[in-house]
Amino acid sequence: GVLLLNFGGPRSLTEVKPFLLDLFSTPEILSGIPKILRPFFARFIVAIKLKKSVAAYRLIGGHSPLVSWTTRQASELKAALKHENLDFSVELGMLAGKPSIEDALLSLKNTGVEKLILLPLFPQYSLTTAGASLRRTKEVLSNFSQWKPEIAAIESWCKNRNYLALENIYLKETLLHLDDKKISHVLFTAHSLPVKLIEMGDPYQRQVQELYEAITTGLEFNHSLCYQSKSSSSRWLEPSVEDEIARLIKNGVEQIVIFPLSFVSDHIETLCELDMVYRKTIERQGIAYYRTPSFNDDPRFISFLKSLVLETVKR
Repeated sequence: GVLLLNFGGPRSLTEVKPFLLDLFSTPEILSGIPKILRPFFARFIVAIKLKKSVAAYRLIGGHSPLVSWTTRQASELKAALKHENLDFSVELGMLAGKPSIEDALLSLKNTGVEKLILLPLFPQYSLTTAGASLRRTKEVLSNFSQWKPEIAAIESWCKNRNYLALENIYLKETLLHLDDKKISHVLFTAHSLPVKLIEMGDPYQRQVQELYEAITTGLEFNHSLCYQSKSSSSRWLEPSVEDEIARLIKNGVEQIVIFPLSFVSDHIETLCELDMVYRKTIERQGIAYYRTPSFNDDPRFISFLKSLVLETVKR
C-alpha cells in the first residue's frame, strides 16, 4: 500500500477553526511549548487568526482545494500502478483536518496491507511537514496491536532527477509566455520557517537552496530566491517575498515569474497569497505577473509519483 501524506486544509468554512486547532496542536508546529500548555496556546493563536483565515478561504471559494487535489492524486496514482499490474491500496492522510492519518491507516489495515510506503507530498524535508507527518503516522501505527506492516518511508525527493526534470519543464513552459523585449525576473519562493528551527538542524533551508541552484543552472533569466507565509513575529528565513518584490519594482523589472518551490498542489498560499495579494502588488506597478502552475493532477506528476513508488519497491 501507499499512504500519501499532506498538511491538510478545510473542506468548508465551518472546518477552518477545527483545522487550525488541529494544525497548531501539532508539536512540531508549536515547538518548544510544553505539552500541557499546547492546547492553551493553540486556542489562543486560532482566536487571533480565525477571522483573517476565514476571509482568505472565502476568497478562494470557501475551502482549500488541497484535499480534493490530493484525493485525485491518490486515485490517479492507484490507476497508474494498476497499469503496471501492481494492485496497490492508495490512501491519503492529512496532518491536520480530514481525512486524518488515523482514518487512512485504518482503511489500509482493513484492506490487509502488509507492506506500506509512506510518501509525504513535500519535496523538501522539514520537521514541521514531512517530519511531523511521519512521526504522527508511526505514532498511530504503534497503537495497532495486531497490525504491524513493513514500512518504507520516503522522507524527501527534491534531488530526484525526474522531479528536477519536471520542474524545469514547468519553468520552460511558463517562460514561453514572456515578452522577450521586456526586463524579466524569475522569483523562486518557498514557504518560510522560523530561523530557530534551522539552527536546531532542520535541513529544509539547505534543501531549498540546493533545489534552487539545481533548477537555475544554465537559466538565462535573472532570478532570486525568497520566502513567503511568515506567520509570527520571531525571526524567519529571509529575504521575504514582500522585500524581494519591492526590490524588483525599484530596479525596473517589467515581468515577474513566480515559481513556488515547496508546493505540489494549489491551496491558500498559491491561490490567495501569491495569485491575489502579491499579484495585486505587482500589477499595480504596471508589471506583468506570471506563476508556474502547481502540479495538481497533471499526469506527468502522477507518473513521477509512480516512479518514486517503483524505486522504493525495488529497494
